[in-house]
Order: sequence, then structure tokens, then C-alpha cells
Amino acid sequence: MLDINLFREDKEDKGHKCDPERIRESQRRRFASVEVVDEIINLDKEWRKRQYELDNLRKEINKINKEVSKLKRAGEDATKLIADSEETKKKIAEKEVEAKETLS
Repeated sequence: MLDINLFREDKEDKGHKCDPERIRESQRRRFASVEVVDEIINLDKEWRKRQYELDNLRKEINKINKEVSKLKRAGEDATKLIADSEETKKKIAEKEVEAKETLS
């Protein structure tokens, strides 16, 4: 089993720049499918994109929750922000499912 970082061109593993072409060459030498390397790279990119989106949504929910807390302490109405928070939580749940489906 290969470490996913070996497929990422922008990573280093134990001081060596990772190169997917080395993995492709290994596949060729073993008369195995080279296309699987590209498929793994594409799936990884898609997964990382979804994880980035998830992280941003989580940051947004934290920001909203802090604002709700401030409003409640000040005795002000936070109904709109609470609704926004619920909507963002739904988006997070959807993105988590998408990220898991990417790996399936």
C-alpha cells in the first residue's frame, strides 16, 4: 500500500520530492494499469477540495456561534444568526457526505 502523499506533486516524503511519475513507471514495470494513478490523483484532489470547503464552513459556524454568544450576553435578539447557524450545519452535513462519497 502506498502513502497518498506519494501521489501529491506538491509534497515531500522523507526529504524526497514526491513524483507520481515514479508510481506510473512502477505500474508499467509490473504490467499494471497506469490509469489508476491518475484516478487516485483526481480523487485525492476532489477530496481535498471538499475538505477545504468543509473547513471553511466550520470556520463560518464558529464565527456565527461567537456572534450569537455576544448578542445573547448583550440581551439582543440572535434569531437570524441562529437560523444561519442551522443552515450552515446542514451544509456541513451535506459536504461531509460528499467527502465520504468521494472516497468510496
